[in-house]
Amino acid sequence: MIGTIATLASLLLSAYGQSESASAAEEQQGLLDKRINDLDSWYKGESSKDYTQTQEGQSTMRRMESQMKKALESQNNEAVKTGATPESKVALQGALTEKYGDAVSQLSGLTTQRKDNLRRDYMGGMNNLLNQQSNMYTQDQQNWGNFASNIGSALGSVTQADSAGAFDDIFNTAKTALN
Repeated sequence: MIGTIATLASLLLSAYGQSESASAAEEQQGLLDKRINDLDSWYKGESSKDYTQTQEGQSTMRRMESQMKKALESQNNEAVKTGATPESKVALQGALTEKYGDAVSQLSGLTTQRKDNLRRDYMGGMNNLLNQQSNMYTQDQQNWGNFASNIGSALGSVTQADSAGAFDDIFNTAKTALN
């Protein structure tokens, strides 16, 4: 009789444990889904930006503009000292402007390198999250296998107890009470 009660209690506890495990796995899956969505959103937002639109690119552009202004001022001061003609001043400003344009073009070229780095970081992060998800599925599969095994063992014990006559008193008492 005690063996039967213990078997039934084991069966109920196993079901409760599986229910709690499934609930925890569902919560963990929700957090993982959120992290995957956040990573996707981040990547979509960042990968569509040109390097010159990033904080780093903007800072570099401001430094280049400041350096160009200083160079123009210096050249204008030098031109005044040496008595340069207006044509030579314009030519010098044109040359400096051309150098600035070349630097901006090179800066824009960094967009490809930036996107490659973003893609690498995104893929690394996504692979990590997908590995976590795969591990969760593996653990979930093992949990269900253990649960099925526990139920099979419990039912086997109940069947064995019944064969040994453990339930005879219960059924006889129930029959007597019903009659």
